Amino acid sequence: MTFRHILILFCVVGISSTFMPWLHYPKMNVAIYGYLVDGILTGLYFLISLIFAIYVLYKKKLNTIISLALILVGLFLAYSSVIRLDDLNNEKINFRSDNPLISSGTAGFHEGIGIYVYGIAAAGLSLTLILGLILKHFQTDTATMKIKKNLMLGLVCVAVVIGAVALFKVMIPSDKLSKSSLTPIISGHVRSMGDALKNGNYSLFLDYNHQGIIQSNGGRAKAIEMLQETNKALLENNTKIVSVLLKDVHDIKINEENIQVIITQEVLFDNNGKSINELQKMLAVSDDSGKSWHFININNKTKTEVLEFFPSLNEHLSL
Repeated sequence: MTFRHILILFCVVGISSTFMPWLHYPKMNVAIYGYLVDGILTGLYFLISLIFAIYVLYKKKLNTIISLALILVGLFLAYSSVIRLDDLNNEKINFRSDNPLISSGTAGFHEGIGIYVYGIAAAGLSLTLILGLILKHFQTDTATMKIKKNLMLGLVCVAVVIGAVALFKVMIPSDKLSKSSLTPIISGHVRSMGDALKNGNYSLFLDYNHQGIIQSNGGRAKAIEMLQETNKALLENNTKIVSVLLKDVHDIKINEENIQVIITQEVLFDNNGKSINELQKMLAVSDDSGKSWHFININNKTKTEVLEFFPSLNEHLSL
């Protein structure tokens, strides 16, 4: 397989990304495909590149100017896919809407495979064209043919190594943070979240709740209304929250900056002077290596139910 065939391969993969889902809305069971958004432009780029690659294959001539233009656009598309994924990850955490329909419908939205595929294809296409321009300056004698083969082999090896390292980082949980180091950190956040709820500071309390839960409940305003009604019902029953404390840490899974922890929190109520304890299973999530935390109540929920509003759940986590 020559660099021309690899070029065509990346073009075909890039075109296919246009017809892959770029965004998922699990609550509405809706997928947004690439051709419905910017994918139509990336598809056009890969189609033009494919025509050029076929021309190169048959004519065995690599036009430097066209190649440089395709390289620049390809690198820009690869960079844009990284930025797009980063923006989506931020929105999953910070997205807010007081429209109940929008909030509940978009709960648990997440990126689709198409964004990854077009970024990888664009980067691969650009690197292959760069390699082609390098090889273009060698003579086609026996020694040069060996150099070409070695360069091609080197490119494949580098790609395999990078892919394997990336796959290892994504699939294998890290153990660089232990239960003993995370427990006091999470405990402090649980206590602060409980104090906010106990004192009626619902805005601060919701800051500790994962956005997927808030969206599922119809948005921030709706969530505050529900909390006020719940507290009113407790007071009518002569019940109040005394404290919310971390009881135990069960399972920890770490993927680069993302940390997911299964915990049990203990909620202490006072009912006419009588203490009542309630244990709740929670999912603690941090997307910045433990600097900030958000919590999801997963009490009596199955993994399938949790995935509906939190599709980023670590598959290795034991509920």
